Amino acid sequence: SMGGRLIFAGKYPEYVDAEKSNRAKLLFDKSESISFDNATLLSALENERDIKILNSDGTLADNFIYNMRDDNSKKWLFIAQGIKTNQPDTAPPQRIIINIKGMHTPLLYDTINGSIKPVDARYENNNTIIETDVYCNDSLLFRLDKESVSSYVIKKPEQPGLKLSKQIYFKNKVEYTLSEPNVLLLDTAEYALDNEEFRPEEEILRADNICRKELGFPPRQGAIAQPWTLGEEKISHYVTLKFTINSEIAVHDPLLAIEDARSVEITLNGAKISNEICGYYVDESIKTVNLGKIRQGENILTVKIPFGKTTNVEYCYILGSFNVKVEGCEKTITAPTSKIGFSSVTGQGLPFYGGNITYKCKISTPDCSLSLRTSCYRGAAVKVAIDGKPAGIIAYSPYTLLIDNVAAGEHTIELTLLGNRYNTFGQLHNAQTDAKWCGPNLWRTENEKWCYEYKLKDFGILCSPVIEVYE
Repeated sequence: SMGGRLIFAGKYPEYVDAEKSNRAKLLFDKSESISFDNATLLSALENERDIKILNSDGTLADNFIYNMRDDNSKKWLFIAQGIKTNQPDTAPPQRIIINIKGMHTPLLYDTINGSIKPVDARYENNNTIIETDVYCNDSLLFRLDKESVSSYVIKKPEQPGLKLSKQIYFKNKVEYTLSEPNVLLLDTAEYALDNEEFRPEEEILRADNICRKELGFPPRQGAIAQPWTLGEEKISHYVTLKFTINSEIAVHDPLLAIEDARSVEITLNGAKISNEICGYYVDESIKTVNLGKIRQGENILTVKIPFGKTTNVEYCYILGSFNVKVEGCEKTITAPTSKIGFSSVTGQGLPFYGGNITYKCKISTPDCSLSLRTSCYRGAAVKVAIDGKPAGIIAYSPYTLLIDNVAAGEHTIELTLLGNRYNTFGQLHNAQTDAKWCGPNLWRTENEKWCYEYKLKDFGILCSPVIEVYE
């Protein structure tokens, strides 16, 4: 009596409240019956559809979700990727056809840079049709106005006649700078409980659990603990860690980054180190103290830590101007370098580094516009500057930035990779590299899921940026 359509997909229902009933059959004259399959259902509801998204070949696109809202005389249509996919760095765009019920004048709102642009549209059978390319990181926000389509004129900006004159690659190493000191991870050490002799080298979290078990303390995984915080617990035990640091060079004024530095006793090569705090590393709870000097050859660093039920033993870090070489389980400090290549920095002296890296690329151009593509990188994003002036950020596919009105002459393109901390603080001994979850136990894997070698992830700009010069 209220109107509308009643559609039965598949067999009519035969029971109501668990009793046999012919109620559905009595509604037969006012209802529709279709087979229970996706294609038939979509066909039956075609007249009710507000939005249809097709691939360029006419097939239905099944990787999008949308939201459409009424706002007085306008509608807002938001389309986003609905399926998570592992897209390659150079994935081509997906050409789609958006069919919107009704006659609308669409405007595209760019949610990244805030611009508003007119959109090419055509009109068929009281539908508005938009064709566009969508990259794997894109979403689309349209404002759909009700103004007369016949009076709607798309004003396109005039494009100068630009011609590609050359492409620039960087096959050689380039100069670079770091936003913070390089880091050597200290995660394995000989260890001693109280006044006993040092035991063989062990990964620190494993050594922590061994000592806890011997003292009858709860395991670390189940304890609610704060890093080396004494609190009200009376601490009567100590754990001493003995790190062996191998260096090919002398390092002046290196820093030790360590949690709760005031509560530990530190020696380097037999000399006591002052606990005077000179800063912090990444987190304000990881304080830094000056070690004075790491000598060429073997160095012995000891850290004596109060040890109780509610204390934790954590990794430590050496910070300074040096490179680090990792070979299996062995780590060595090496001389710092001034240039770096476009590949993972884990094999170029920065295996545990997680800060920003600025690559400095020098080019020579005529009066031109530049198109810069950096599609293959591992980090948060890439900030771009030309001759010291910010030019934009590369973060989304197709990883391309346009730079207009570049004057003839020599220029420096600075690409600043924004870092992440996985190779510094991540679960580097987890051999289960395809784990789909993350939690404390990934730092404490066992058996075939554990290894003493370092499972580092690629980090850096992995391929040469490509600069296209348009005159």
